[in-house]
Amino acid sequence: MATSKMTKFKVGDEVRIDNKGKGRIKKLLENDEYTVQIEGIDFEFDCTADRLVLEVEVGSGVVKQTTDQVTTGAGQRHIRIDNSDIDDFVNKQANKNTLSKTFYDLKLLRQFLSLENENREIYQIPPQELCPLLCKFFIGIRKQDGSNYEPSSLRGFMSSFDRQLRRYDYGYSVVSSVEFGKVREVLTAKQRELKEEGKGNKPMKAQPISDDEIETLWEPGQLGCSNSDSVINTLWFFSTVHFGLRGSDEHRSMYWGDINLCRDVSGEEYLEFDERQTKTRQGTNPRDVRAVKPKMWSNSENLERCPVKTYKFYKSKRPASYCEPSDPFYIATHTKQGALKGEDQWFKKQPIGVNKLTQIMKKMAIAAGLPDDKKLSNHSARKHLVQKLNDQNIPPNQIIQITGHRNLQSVNNYSHMYLMSGHLQTGHVTILTDFDTRRCIRNTH
Repeated sequence: MATSKMTKFKVGDEVRIDNKGKGRIKKLLENDEYTVQIEGIDFEFDCTADRLVLEVEVGSGVVKQTTDQVTTGAGQRHIRIDNSDIDDFVNKQANKNTLSKTFYDLKLLRQFLSLENENREIYQIPPQELCPLLCKFFIGIRKQDGSNYEPSSLRGFMSSFDRQLRRYDYGYSVVSSVEFGKVREVLTAKQRELKEEGKGNKPMKAQPISDDEIETLWEPGQLGCSNSDSVINTLWFFSTVHFGLRGSDEHRSMYWGDINLCRDVSGEEYLEFDERQTKTRQGTNPRDVRAVKPKMWSNSENLERCPVKTYKFYKSKRPASYCEPSDPFYIATHTKQGALKGEDQWFKKQPIGVNKLTQIMKKMAIAAGLPDDKKLSNHSARKHLVQKLNDQNIPPNQIIQITGHRNLQSVNNYSHMYLMSGHLQTGHVTILTDFDTRRCIRNTH
């Protein structure tokens, strides 16, 4: 079986340069040279093929493939994987928020263990020694300001410790093993004590945004198409209340190809969302998919607040070469908007910053002068969606088709809302919503 000496790249291939920085093939040149765009910045340069390493997508993760590992014939079906790559691949597929929380919680535990003159990792400590240490930890742990954690935070600590022990095949579970029964008793007692102190009532819980507050966001231009930031704000808001996306992570993981512009049999345009990985559907069960793809319909009665029109406008202001299906949906804005001419693009060829997307509702609320005594966050828009449907007596089993919740009980945790906006469709009902006309429900049977 012959082995090719050099990988032949094609336009659009994602590569690593010198096994370090990432880039994308933009042009094919002569003599095995390519024009490569550096990931995250608008910069291109020419380099030879021997400096490039092809990245092959497996699911939503990435596995490295070097140029001397590509073979002809049947060998192309198999990629060489080193043992060191296995853990790296698994970690890439893990929920980033879960990894971050686990890291933080273990850091707190290590600080406590050092005070107890214990320098071993928790998976190296036998259960009979680890159990009393964890009991002391849960009784005495405090925030930096000396106040107590919420009861749910303590439960989160236990889950993090259990994940770490499972990862290293510890053989015992903090959550279920008899050897750690005392830890669970201490945790229950501590949670009762905190509840008596008034903890556990979620004072920082996000509140749903109201119709009047949404109208306030439109009036000063926080929503609309007056500038690049308002376009991003509007697309984020529409995608949240029509597709049921969670505040930031599910938005940031969206690609341009995840939203498709379609027409129904009557010729009316709508946007359809093709869900990838989410908090409740992480890809481990191939059959666990939404029964109905969420849709966002055009608003012909109020074009200034039409989702389809906003989407088309956004596309016209994006770099034309940055509208491939694998390109990020939300991209960064030019900081000096005033210097741009009418024909210039408003956006850069790089993903939007995570902090900007995470704080989008909070910044809109401040800029629009909304009362600061109300807890508004990105989750407020999702709560607006869920409670709106609930107040219109839409059955929970239909609500979860839009929101993507895994079970009906999750929907019942939302309460008290107002009226909402553009078509929201499931297989059984269409919820006609418009911020001005306040339409309600129409059966599609």
